[in-house]
Amino acid sequence: MKSRTRGRSGAAVLSATVASVALLSGCAVGAAVPQDKVDQTESEGPIPTASSESLVDAATKEGTVVWYTNEPRENAVAIADLFQDTYPGIEVELLRLPGEKIAAKLEAEFSGPGLEADVAYVTPSFTIQRLADRGAFAPFYPEHADEVDSNYMDPEGNWVSTGYVALVALAYNADIVSEADAPDSWADLVDPKWEGKITAGDPASLTVATSAAAAWLENFGEEYVQKLGENKPVLLSSFGDTEAAILSGSSPVGVVTDFRTYADMAQDRPIELVLPSEGSVAMAGAMGINAEAEHPNAARLFENFLFSDAVMDLYADNFSYPVRPGFASEGMPELDDVKVLEVDGESLSDPSKVADLRRTLRTLLG
Repeated sequence: MKSRTRGRSGAAVLSATVASVALLSGCAVGAAVPQDKVDQTESEGPIPTASSESLVDAATKEGTVVWYTNEPRENAVAIADLFQDTYPGIEVELLRLPGEKIAAKLEAEFSGPGLEADVAYVTPSFTIQRLADRGAFAPFYPEHADEVDSNYMDPEGNWVSTGYVALVALAYNADIVSEADAPDSWADLVDPKWEGKITAGDPASLTVATSAAAAWLENFGEEYVQKLGENKPVLLSSFGDTEAAILSGSSPVGVVTDFRTYADMAQDRPIELVLPSEGSVAMAGAMGINAEAEHPNAARLFENFLFSDAVMDLYADNFSYPVRPGFASEGMPELDDVKVLEVDGESLSDPSKVADLRRTLRTLLG
């Protein structure tokens, strides 16, 4: 039986592979945080935290928070607007770019004049981890961190997940492909009947696609990826493009991010999501607060806000899995119940290994 759902999405969220851990038990909630009190790369005690109430006055005096993100544009704009409505004295300067471009900008700034972002976010998380290892971020845990699975937080407090998890899975055009014929697994994609009919994100240029392909290599081996390449998949520069190709019928089967597909399904578009029997690839971004932020209190207030009820509801309403439990929409399996593929995140945080991986994938996929 194929694992499919239709309708509004959402879920109570814990990692599919680890148990929930409350990291902040015993940590005090403090006042507004002066930069010189939190500029550290390792914690020698409880990770700093601060209530939104205690931060508001100092954050309002700063007047601005600079946010770099590759969140879907509709999410990023909605979050910025919600924050400004909640804290009208603070402007969000939003820079929204694709993940590769955000990653390159962060690396260039940190290696040069210094990070301009107060809060930086990238999916997948390995760019943030690389920068954290070099002391780019100030330790801080946001409000509600004690509700979040430890898998989505750096134990030294240098980064936390952005607040939601997405899955890389399969989809097909329901007007062209019958449910009986549709792929049920990653293995089904190498069936010769799908030659020239598959679309996917290009792992040579798209970070989420790189991570998904790394999971294929790790779990199924080079032979699988080579056979997939023999089916001549159409590799595109974004998952929005793969979704469009499936809907248009130019590639009736493809690799997608689940939240986009759920959104299309909710609008009765001819597309169906399939959670592969071997497991989906789970993706969580990461964000950190610049250790030398120009607006340190506004940055912490903004990070608190990203874990607020309002933003968790926004993620659930926009077909994503919030990382705080208790925020769910109808029709989507809970993340606890979704099988996920293992992937070596440590190797993905090494630029030279990522470059080698992409060369291998380019050779195998053609």
